[in-house]
Amino acid sequence: MVEMIRQAENADMDKIIAFLTDAKLNCDGIKERIDYFVLSEDEKGNITSVLGIEPVERIGVLRSLAVRSTVKEEGLIQLFQHVYNLAKYKKLSTLMLITNKEVFIPLLQIMGFERVTNESVPEELQYSSHVKQVGTLDGIIFMKKAI
Repeated sequence: MVEMIRQAENADMDKIIAFLTDAKLNCDGIKERIDYFVLSEDEKGNITSVLGIEPVERIGVLRSLAVRSTVKEEGLIQLFQHVYNLAKYKKLSTLMLITNKEVFIPLLQIMGFERVTNESVPEELQYSSHVKQVGTLDGIIFMKKAI
């Protein structure tokens, strides 16, 4: 399957919201930050994965990761690389992510993310709507990657 990965555009809004809604993910703030989203599409133009950034000062909090089961590990790594490049272009200094899925930690470490303690999470992230939403989950793990 040939996939194209690119930065989202306003014309992608409805497709992204439908894709994330199907994945039961929060769509709040997407309209205001569509230029902080990256997506992959198959040869028919169907979305196969989405990943966004919620900018908080110079930190980018990764959010709204949704991936079809047809996407291979290599495609996921390429999606993250495009998001990293977008964050660099947007002049962010750090990418942060929150997960409660231990199984993803090795892959995230391969991509350059390192685990951080809850105590060392930057204070400005308390203003992130995404952090507020998922911060109540059990067993959350914070990870970061310098840009």
